[in-house]
Amino acid sequence: MLLFNIVVTGFFRVLAIIDYYLEKVVGVFFKKKWKIAGSCKKDGRCCRDIGIIAEKWIINNKYLLKLVTWWYTKVHPFYFKYYVENEDALIFGCTKLNDNGSCSIYKKRPPICRKYPVVNYFKKPVLFEGCGFKAEMNS
Repeated sequence: MLLFNIVVTGFFRVLAIIDYYLEKVVGVFFKKKWKIAGSCKKDGRCCRDIGIIAEKWIINNKYLLKLVTWWYTKVHPFYFKYYVENEDALIFGCTKLNDNGSCSIYKKRPPICRKYPVVNYFKKPVLFEGCGFKAEMNS
């Protein structure tokens, strides 16, 4: 059983790395409309509610929506919480967040956490009230 857990964990780490580099490839073809300003307040607020932008055509297809939520819950230590319709955002929580807002796997946290806040290529980033970051249009 231990060997199985090691193999599965390794597999999902490889998927996370693939996800990271696929985003790099997409970045070659599309310029981001938004940029991030400000700084982190280090209170774990962004880890309690992680906003992932999803296109309407994904949200409206129950199979694609299941696939996207499965991806984020298997590749990252996230769990699905809810959907914000007016922002087209899927909201996840983190299973590795301590009660004081710190990360229990900080040195090994996934790339998506290291790069937060993530800027989508076409839509304004979802940032929660009280976050030290803000979204600004690229010039």
